[in-house]
Amino acid sequence: MEGDPLDPITTYGPQTDKAQYDNICKFLRKAREDCVNFLLGGPPMAQEDGGLLVPPTLAHNPPEDNDLMKEGVFGAVSCVVTFTDEEDVIRRANGTVYSLYASVFTPDINRALRVAKTFEAGQ
Repeated sequence: MEGDPLDPITTYGPQTDKAQYDNICKFLRKAREDCVNFLLGGPPMAQEDGGLLVPPTLAHNPPEDNDLMKEGVFGAVSCVVTFTDEEDVIRRANGTVYSLYASVFTPDINRALRVAKTFEAGQ
């Protein structure tokens, strides 16, 4: 639920300043121009009270050359990327300039640990 960050029922709030809001909008605008499929989220909304809200946004399989995949958005925007095999996901994960974080989702804990150890994220 959107709202005041000090209200306990709020799950997400506005960006801290207009520069950050504009930066996130730039990323999302470019992604839409590149026909990226969004599973969640909508267009950012400037609030009547001056709040700058970007709803949580989830992009599905954006192209590897899209800025969502190459740069840090620093907003409530994430990408879900499917892969063909472990080598493919490792190549993609380690093929970015900025790898602040990476996650592995699988029911196989051994696979998750094996793949996660190869990521160069967060260093």
